[in-house]
Amino acid sequence: MSFANFTDARQEIIDAFLAKWTPTGFFAQYPNVKGDPPTGIGTPEDPVSWARLTINHVGSEQATLAEVGCRTFTRFGVLEVQIFTPSGDGSRQSDILAQIVADAFEGKTTPNRVFFRNVSPPIEIGNSGLWYQVNISADFEYDGFK
Repeated sequence: MSFANFTDARQEIIDAFLAKWTPTGFFAQYPNVKGDPPTGIGTPEDPVSWARLTINHVGSEQATLAEVGCRTFTRFGVLEVQIFTPSGDGSRQSDILAQIVADAFEGKTTPNRVFFRNVSPPIEIGNSGLWYQVNISADFEYDGFK
C-alpha cells in the first residue's frame, strides 16, 4: 500500500490536473505558482480562457490502532477548479474545459493512492465583466502514516 504526506498528495493532485489541462494551451493558476494570470489574459482586446486550481484539506481521522510509526491516518479534502472563459461565448467553451477538468479526476487514483470522488458537474457561476465562470469540485482522500 502506498502512503502520501501533505506535500506529495498536493503535488499529485496538481499533476493530475496539469496532465489534462496543459494540452489546452491555456494558463492555469495553482498552488506553488506565483502571481496572477499573465498580462494580456482577459483584456477586452484578447480575452483568453484560463483556470485556477485550489486544494483544501478539510479533515483527518486515525484509521488504524497500531503503535507509533505504524498508525495510518486518512486525510480528506476538496479541490476546486474555477474556469474562466470569455463572456458572450455562450457556455460551449466552458463546457468543453469543464469536461477536461472532470476527466482529470473522475474515477482516478494517483500513484500514491490519492482517490478522487464526487466530481461535480459544471457549477455555473455566470458572467462577471470579461468572464463567464464555471466551477468543478471534487473530494479527495489519501492515507498517511505516523
